[in-house]
Parts: sequence; C-alpha cells; structure tokens
Amino acid sequence: MNNSYVSKLNADCIYEIFRQIKARCEIEESNCSIPFIIYGELFRFAVSFKRIYDLFKHWDRKLYYILRRRQNEFNDKLHINFDNLYQELQVATPKQQNMFFEFLIDDINKKKQLYDVSLTYETGPYNSKHLEFVEMIINACQKKSMVTNLSIEMPGYSLNNNLSHFQNLRELVLDVKIDADELVECCKSNPNLRELYIRKNEIYGRLSDITLDKNSLKHLETLCFVMKTEIDAVEYAPLANLPKLQDLGIVGTHEIGSLKPLFRRLAERNMLVCLNIPNADMNDEEIHAISQIKSLEGLACGFIQPKSIHHLSNLNNLESLEIYSENEVVNTINDIVKMLMASKTKWIQIDFCHVKFTYGESSLNIIPFDMDPDKKTVRLNREVSNRRYKIS
Repeated sequence: MNNSYVSKLNADCIYEIFRQIKARCEIEESNCSIPFIIYGELFRFAVSFKRIYDLFKHWDRKLYYILRRRQNEFNDKLHINFDNLYQELQVATPKQQNMFFEFLIDDINKKKQLYDVSLTYETGPYNSKHLEFVEMIINACQKKSMVTNLSIEMPGYSLNNNLSHFQNLRELVLDVKIDADELVECCKSNPNLRELYIRKNEIYGRLSDITLDKNSLKHLETLCFVMKTEIDAVEYAPLANLPKLQDLGIVGTHEIGSLKPLFRRLAERNMLVCLNIPNADMNDEEIHAISQIKSLEGLACGFIQPKSIHHLSNLNNLESLEIYSENEVVNTINDIVKMLMASKTKWIQIDFCHVKFTYGESSLNIIPFDMDPDKKTVRLNREVSNRRYKIS
C-alpha cells in the first residue's frame, strides 16, 4: 500500500498498522536484542510522512524516544565508530547486519543537511564485510553536497573509494593507506579545502604531487603529514609552494639534513606561522634554515646540537617555542635568555627540558614543570589551539 495514501487514513487505522508492523517485527527478529534492528521496518514507516511520525509519537512513547535518540545522534553529523558498532552487532546475524546498514544508508539519503562525516575503525572486532559497509556509507555521503568535514581513520586498511566526488570539503583527515593520485584528484575537486591531515605514511606515490596542479589547494592553510620512514625528505620540498600555508606539522623521522630544502623554500615565501616537528631532531643547517622563516610565531622541534638554538634569535615574531630534545639546560640557557630578550613580541614562552621560560612586560619567569610522558608520540590531533598543534 502506498504510504502517501496511508498517511490520509484516520488515526485509529494508522495505529492498527503500527500494531501489525510491530508484531511482525518482533516475530521475524525474535533472536535480536538491538531495538533499532528489531523495529527497523516500523521506524522506516514512522518517518515516511510527518503526520505518521506525529501519530507514532503518541502511539508508543518508548519506541518514539528510541527513534528520536537515533535521529539526534545523526543530525547534521555522521560519526561512526566501527569498533563500538561491531561490538554491538556481534549478536546480530549477517542478514540483520545488512538490514542495519540499509537503514543507515536510507537515513543518509533522507538527510537534507550533512556537514560532518567521521568514520573510525582501529582495534575492534573483525568484520569481513567492513570495506563493503564503508564503501556504501562513503558513496551515500558523497551525494550530500554540504559535507565540509571528512575524517576516515582506519589504520591498516586501504581506501578504495574515489573521494573526488566530495566537492566542498574544508577539512580532510585520513589515517588509511591511499594512492597519491587519488589524493591529488580529491584536492582538485575540493578547491575550498583549508585543512589537510595525513596520519598514515603509507602513501603510494609522492605526497608533494598535490602541489602539481597550480589551480588546486589555493586556500589550504593547515597541512599535517607523516613522513615515510627514514626517507630523504627532499621530496617534500614542493609543499612549500602551497600559496596560503600557515600551519605545518611533520611527524616521523628523516635523513638528517634532508628537510633543509623545504625550510629554505618556506623562508622564501615567508608565510608560515606555525611549524611543529615532534619526532625528529634537526641538525644545525636545518635549524639555520628554519631561522630564516621570519613569519614564524610558533615552533616546536628538537636539536641535535644545543648550540643551534642561537639561530632562532632571528625569529623576532616568535611567541612560542617547544624544544623536544633532551639537551642539558646549562648548554642552552644563555641562548634561550638572549632569544627571550631579543623578541619583539609582547610575550614569549619557551618549554624545554622540564622548564617553562616566559618573558613579558620586561619580566622573565622560569618555572619547573613535569614532562608529559606521552609528549613525543606520533599521533597529531586535528585541533589547533592558539595556533599550536596538540600532540596526544
């Protein structure tokens, strides 16, 4: 029977239809304990027309609130943690799991506004159909023209979907294996992309290929990526060509000295505001190249040679410096004080070796503090606070 015709029936008739569908659901899904799967058919009928939905609210408050809670969870955002979801679906049969995802896709298709999509799967129960489910979800989300934030974090998995069908992304977070050519096409299709986070070093090809098309990434301001292991980092030098790049985070280790070409190009452009390199200590030449990026306001890195810190006194706009290497304070204290005194900013802070140095209003403060044991782990959060990357 056509639902548009049913919606015109009187309330008692529709209540009877509710009762019949509910009874059938409880018989057919008697071995399932997940309400949204058990009453999936009933819920789909309930949301088919506004009048039916309003009557459903009065007919069974408990089921209505289960449905409403589900709708509130998936408003203009879609955040799926597959670890938790598969744990919950372990009691469901393959048929019931398929039904659940069919309902989910139907929900996505009906949404008029969807801005934020996040898919996470790390250590949860294995599901043989995981990639199939992910493909279904991404394909449905790509049809939503208002999606601006996309995060896919599935370490160990390859991304088989073509992300170029998204066309209005402003923030993209990827922790999956991906082909560089696919990433390039995605960047071309999203001219308004502002933030790009690549948390996996398993890129097939060169990350720097995203700069080859001069018409793409014109507005990218934040880039964070994980270097390939022990690589000659010269291949990342073209990233300095990104015209509006202000925040750069580089995770991983590299061949010592090979980041110098990137820093030199960044100095030529003089646009970068924040630079964070949490896992690799820089040699003297690399630190000297960094010291030529006069636009820097925030810097976080380590030093191979303690004497290298004196180069940073050239950074007159520096407001925040975090030193990750475990050098002796006695070997650097004089250069730290000189840098503080030379700064043209109203306030500057340096965190180094369990000590916080601050200088402002002609006052120098030195405060001991406890070092966070996880300070140097490799995972970068996408939140940027006070123009400084957070590390967790």
